Amino acid sequence: MRPSATVTDSGRLRPGVLGEMVLNFMAAHPDEAFTATAISRSIERSSGAIANSLVTLTERGTVRQVTDQPRRYQYVPAQDASSATAGN
Repeated sequence: MRPSATVTDSGRLRPGVLGEMVLNFMAAHPDEAFTATAISRSIERSSGAIANSLVTLTERGTVRQVTDQPRRYQYVPAQDASSATAGN
């Protein structure tokens, strides 16, 4: 049996994998905004870890926070992300 490249020997996700999972999920639903809890129910991972990933993805410009209470995030298509960072 070959070990997965996304999981360590202890069964934990390797660094960066959860962020990729979150981004892939959001990219599949670009017109919707999600809370960390809603994403956690879909990809079956910790909502706290997903919330941390969403903050990182927001800093990178690949998702944006669209509401404060509750915190909802939406995918930023690549062309929108590059035009947003080009002005900086």
